[in-house]
Amino acid sequence: RARQHCEDRGTYTYKSIVRDTVVLELLFATGIRVSELCNLKKLDVNIEQNYIQVKGKGSRERIIQLCSQEVTVVLKEYIALFHPPGSHFSYFFCVYNLKKCKLIRISNNLVIL
Repeated sequence: RARQHCEDRGTYTYKSIVRDTVVLELLFATGIRVSELCNLKKLDVNIEQNYIQVKGKGSRERIIQLCSQEVTVVLKEYIALFHPPGSHFSYFFCVYNLKKCKLIRISNNLVIL
């Protein structure tokens, strides 16, 4: 809902809201670990076939199906904002300066550095 109230979709505030929404949706919908989320690469996310490929503990890989339509919708919006055609950043989640994100705390406020 916060995304709907933000008027300018090009602002950092709007992009942060979309990013934080995607992070929370993936954490709750998939059960992915925070460390796995931070290490996702663009190639690990397949929107067309609705799955993400996760590299977990002990270099084990697993496929997580994305069953929620809401997750898919917000993932597409995130990709459009942070990974437009021609972008070369390999990690899926990045902060504004295109560095790899680090989730340091998840509480009432999601903090991404």
